[in-house]
Amino acid sequence: MFICCAIYILTGKNHDIYKNNQWENFENVGDFGDFDKIENIIIPNQAEEIAELSEIWKPTFQDANFVISEQNENMIFEVPILMFHYIQDIPSNTTDQLWYKLSYSPQKLETLLLFFKENDIEMLTFWDLKSIIEGKKELPDKSVILTFDDWHLDHYTNAFPVLKKHGAKAVFFIISNKPDNDPKFANWDQIREIAENWFEIWSHSVSHSSMSALSRQNVLYELEESKKKIQEEIGLPVISFCYPSWKYSNTVLNLIKDYYIFARTTHNGTKLKVNRRFELPTIRINPTTKTGDLNHFWGIE
Repeated sequence: MFICCAIYILTGKNHDIYKNNQWENFENVGDFGDFDKIENIIIPNQAEEIAELSEIWKPTFQDANFVISEQNENMIFEVPILMFHYIQDIPSNTTDQLWYKLSYSPQKLETLLLFFKENDIEMLTFWDLKSIIEGKKELPDKSVILTFDDWHLDHYTNAFPVLKKHGAKAVFFIISNKPDNDPKFANWDQIREIAENWFEIWSHSVSHSSMSALSRQNVLYELEESKKKIQEEIGLPVISFCYPSWKYSNTVLNLIKDYYIFARTTHNGTKLKVNRRFELPTIRINPTTKTGDLNHFWGIE
């Protein structure tokens, strides 16, 4: 997220400027000196707004504590959680049809973000979801959560620039043993960069193994070690998980509660039940998905 550090306005001969924590008057542009060296300059009617923006909330590990009332434990609400994989423009006639079916072009992603803006659809994250359940934030009339699975390299090269350009919110699920070990996946420096731009980084396990096929000990390893590794690398708490290979078991559901607040599945749906927050449904986005295909989620005609 970008915050401007120097804002000024020229309206006539004299200019009142807030600079270095005090108001100053300049008779002409020359009094500003070198524009490239201007610091802490704010126009009067925006000083308070910029001051608020300069203090962006950064979650602490204490913020990961989940406090919920008995009443809110039974909350049910509608929020589409969209699922993306490859952000590439892949030809439909490719011999690798799975690759194609899991793709979505950067151009279509940008069109989708513009659609959200034009229709006042607020992009949320799992931190927002936590705040809504805890009663600290109101559920918007129209909202959506964007999730990107696996942390392929194109998430950094193709998705990240588009999301950042439009001030979007998004969630990336990371396979923790891939960064710096597999060139098809983005590295830890790139992960830290997007985390510093306030995109959420969550766990997609250590190895992307099918959780339902693992022993209890190996399930614990996938849940605990992936969270630990991501937290060590980005210095932020990890509160959400995404089941790899679309599978999980009752054993996994019993164990995951000790490590995360939410877990996303690949089950189709938009109804989020707080008492089933470890089985959150999703909407799969495929290469032919158009904005019109999504209208009904927000009652758009």
